[in-house]
Amino acid sequence: GQARRDELKDKLEQADIVIQQELEEALALWSEKLIGPSIRQMREDYRKTLLEVLPESEVNKVLGRLLHGPIKGIRAVAREHGYEAAKRYFDEIKYLK
Repeated sequence: GQARRDELKDKLEQADIVIQQELEEALALWSEKLIGPSIRQMREDYRKTLLEVLPESEVNKVLGRLLHGPIKGIRAVAREHGYEAAKRYFDEIKYLK
């Protein structure tokens, strides 16, 4: 009986680890999804600004290069620290949707 209980305990501990990992991944993806509208708004605002000084044919290329780092960074913040940390960033730069 004790061997069976020990085996079940080990399996439950392994299942708990898997569930915890899956939950963390799902929460990270959810946080990233929540910031999507703010990222889109930021891209659109930058696009409008660039259109004032560049031909439209150049805007998308410059826009991608200009925002690649900040967007990659804010997505990492959302995954690592959650939506509230990313929200704080967007609150500061006025792009929270």
